[in-house]
Amino acid sequence: RGMIEYSSNANTEYLMQVLTLERINARLDSLGVTTEHSPLFFFPSSALLPLTYEAAEPDQKISTVVSGLSVEDYHRKSEELFQLRKLGQMQGNKVDFDSQLQIIWRDRLPRSNVNAYLRLAAMCNSRAAFPTAVHEVLDEIMNYKQMDRLQRIGLKSLALKGGSAFGLRTKVMYFRDEQDNSYEIVYIFNEIDLQDYLKLKSTFHEFDFKVLVEKNLLCEISMQ
Repeated sequence: RGMIEYSSNANTEYLMQVLTLERINARLDSLGVTTEHSPLFFFPSSALLPLTYEAAEPDQKISTVVSGLSVEDYHRKSEELFQLRKLGQMQGNKVDFDSQLQIIWRDRLPRSNVNAYLRLAAMCNSRAAFPTAVHEVLDEIMNYKQMDRLQRIGLKSLALKGGSAFGLRTKVMYFRDEQDNSYEIVYIFNEIDLQDYLKLKSTFHEFDFKVLVEKNLLCEISMQ
């Protein structure tokens, strides 16, 4: 609940520890999305990697050091940082987490695409892809709670989850109307400049509402 409702990175990594990355990545395989989704690692802790490095030369940027890490070293050091944080032993240098470092962190996040998340959203929306108990938990956490508002726009259920990083904006939304028709929508905007990012941020909710209430717009999107 903390991971999904509050976008808690601490809860995300706690679940990674409890469930283990091996089991989580095996689940991606069983869901049939491994070709379109890179393996998970302790990516929230990877944001702290710049704090652990010192430039080898006075004019060398920390971003150059971090960007030079191999994928294997980047993932391994991220897990080491997670373990240090868990033990309360995290120490580091003072670093300006500038736009270049944010871009490096963004570009090394687990990668996927719209098709993979559309399939996952359809599984959740079907209420048949997983055991009943799993769907009940997903509904409790994901579903919009104000049913009177949903009924006023002709919906039986609505679930959504968004995410963002520097120059990155994502959202997954799935819902059912009163005729029990199911719909899934996924947006992924990557490498967008600051002006477009702020514009998207300010208009996302308005666009979501139009999609939900204007059937013609929904049909137009479906045909693109």
